[in-house]
Amino acid sequence: MSGTLSSISALEYYGTLGPLGDLLPGHEQVHQFYPGADIKLSDNAVWNVGVGIAATETGNQLVYKTRIGILFGGKHH
Repeated sequence: MSGTLSSISALEYYGTLGPLGDLLPGHEQVHQFYPGADIKLSDNAVWNVGVGIAATETGNQLVYKTRIGILFGGKHH
């Protein structure tokens, strides 16, 4: 580990339109945006955090998420 943490800003999108060929009406679709960050903990570990904000009234209106990613094998930059 280098002794300092580094991070990268991110924007993720998740949505549900419904089945292909039979899309849900707009008021039943779910669209969420997740501003967040990938925080490099070490050469092979990343901590991803974000807050999901709903763009529609359907589905969860506010979601907090986090995950740890561990890279295996090969060289990591």
